[in-house]
Amino acid sequence: MDLAMIISLVALGISLLLAIFLVKVVLANRSQASNIESQASQLISCKQQINSFINELHEVRTGNYGLVNRLKELELQVKELQQTQQTFVEQDPQSRFYNKGVKLISQGASIEEVVQECEIPLAEAELLFNLHHNQN
Repeated sequence: MDLAMIISLVALGISLLLAIFLVKVVLANRSQASNIESQASQLISCKQQINSFINELHEVRTGNYGLVNRLKELELQVKELQQTQQTFVEQDPQSRFYNKGVKLISQGASIEEVVQECEIPLAEAELLFNLHHNQN
């Protein structure tokens, strides 16, 4: 064999090795491209889910604000009703005496003291005493 033939065979061997290497690189590149496409579609799906969760969270927060506002309104109504009730109690002269009697009983007053201080009949003072003395 002459030198040209040996060089040609070596060049052919190197060419074959390079061709095999190139085929492997192309196949690996295609595999990676396929993986990248799969991951990109998964990323898009995740972004859609995140957007959906953000929208749901916004709806929940909006509903929560509405509930908080409604609770504040109801609190105001309850306070107004309590004030109105207290006004009625204070305007009724009879209830003033009974409220004073209840306070006296809670402070340990006797039935006679309640009758004298509140100017109510003995039977009513006894009733108040029986109702409120047991609560202490």
